[in-house]
Amino acid sequence: MAASLRDVIQNARQRLSDAGVESAAHDAAALMAHALGVPLGEVRRLEILGRDLDDADAERFAGLVGERAARVPLQHLTGKAPFRHLDLSVGPGVFVPRPETEMLVDETIRLAPHGGRVVDLCTGSGAIALAVKHERPDLGVCAVELDEAAAAWTAHNIAATSLDVHLSVEDAREALAGLEGSFDVVVSNPPYIPVGMVPVDPEVADHDPSIALYGGSDDGLRVPVQIAERAAALLKPGGHLVMEHADVQGETLPAALLASRGFDQAHDVRDAADKPRMTIARREGGGAFEAVAPHERPSRTREAVRLVVLDESDAVLLYVDSDQGLDPVFTWWATPGGGVDPGEGARTAAVRELWEETGLRIDEADVVGPVASRTVSHGFSDQITYQHETFFVVRCPRFDVEPAALTPEEQMTMQEWRWWSLDDLDAAAHPVWPADLVRLARDVIAGRPTHLPDVEESSVPLDAHHTQERS
Repeated sequence: MAASLRDVIQNARQRLSDAGVESAAHDAAALMAHALGVPLGEVRRLEILGRDLDDADAERFAGLVGERAARVPLQHLTGKAPFRHLDLSVGPGVFVPRPETEMLVDETIRLAPHGGRVVDLCTGSGAIALAVKHERPDLGVCAVELDEAAAAWTAHNIAATSLDVHLSVEDAREALAGLEGSFDVVVSNPPYIPVGMVPVDPEVADHDPSIALYGGSDDGLRVPVQIAERAAALLKPGGHLVMEHADVQGETLPAALLASRGFDQAHDVRDAADKPRMTIARREGGGAFEAVAPHERPSRTREAVRLVVLDESDAVLLYVDSDQGLDPVFTWWATPGGGVDPGEGARTAAVRELWEETGLRIDEADVVGPVASRTVSHGFSDQITYQHETFFVVRCPRFDVEPAALTPEEQMTMQEWRWWSLDDLDAAAHPVWPADLVRLARDVIAGRPTHLPDVEESSVPLDAHHTQERS
């Protein structure tokens, strides 16, 4: 006796619900549509009309419901995953794209200039890359995937959609050699689950490939940060990285990107459920500084080194730094130095920074100190930097500065170099950071212990919000 389609679906809903499937009603209808080979809307119409289900269709549907009750992903059973305006083919061996990932597409197409270039690192099924190309055909889009099984699904979806996306099968952490500095946006949904944190849903734990899930460290950030470092190399100065993350990484990922070399801004974006979902970071060295309202400036915290470079006459080497977001441009004299890279010691960073900014190569044994330290708050027109600085001293014959590896931003902000006598520097009317540099240098020369207070040194002072944030 033929069974009512409505009754069969109702029983399937209950079975799936009992099995812990949260979307039981939707999945039952979707499986029926797949069993009958009709659109989902047609299933709703047949339910309303009270149609019966023949035995062959009922048996096919029962088999699908049994697999779904065993927590085989719906998309593996239907072979399709809707994403934005596309229906993508998916199955075993590829990560099933999630609805929350669609917001990465919104940000990518917002940030990409007309005729720009975008690359999707860890593309999986190709969902993000294909959606971007579908909605912004003016963009050149590349997709990178390491896993060959997943890349096969990407290739299939590229062919099925006839969208012009270039697929490269290689490790995203080393991808697209020779194309450094050529992309406007890098977008990525990398593996980010902390090692040892097994997903609760069997659909994820048992069916999504592990290579697409786990971030390679206890905090899940090892692989994302490695991919971000490659993204920084691939981006044009001022280009953007858009990266999805776990909801527990809304603070740690932006902080990790700002601690890495290459990004000067990073902020987090929440999803429709108000959970931290993705980080947007800007590649340093954009062609123009984007001054923002003082209370809206993003902030970052980092470890840094500063070098007091003294010649044979005790003159100190300084350069003019500048805030290009102000009119007129604000300038000050400063010591060479910069941020300490992740995993890098302060002394090693001092040697590296001195070579990059002045061209002088020295050994770590030539670095004296540390001689002082301080915490300083720098308020600029486009951002706030809270920086713990360690000071070292380098003694050397006077030399002509020839920077070896300035970042694009440093090429804009570093105006000139000069050797200053301490008497002339003490009488200088122009700002000097640190303000206590003359006292520090004289203490070092005399062999006296010295101390630098924690201060604010700003071209745009901190407001009440950032003062509270600092404390």
